[in-house]
Amino acid sequence: MKNLKRLKTKKGRDELNQFIVEGEKTVNEIPEDWKIAYFVCAERYAPSLSRYQRRAEVKILRDSLFDAVCDTKTPQGVLAVCEQKHFSMGEVIKPRSFLL
Repeated sequence: MKNLKRLKTKKGRDELNQFIVEGEKTVNEIPEDWKIAYFVCAERYAPSLSRYQRRAEVKILRDSLFDAVCDTKTPQGVLAVCEQKHFSMGEVIKPRSFLL
């Protein structure tokens, strides 16, 4: 729980080399090859728990703890902790060839 709270700051994210992804839609878009850990809010998200257990460990948090970690005003009940990825400029900006 302490590390989850540290991820709310840039310093904490940089030191732990991780970041938080909140919300069902965004969590579902995390690439399959990324290392992740899921956290769900028991009262709000228990019905869909098995979907996430197939991919990674799922930790269930009480409402009050879950809300303390989330930045959104009305959390959806699921978040993931992901490892940061570091890319070079060449990997991010791919040259295009233009016809003149």
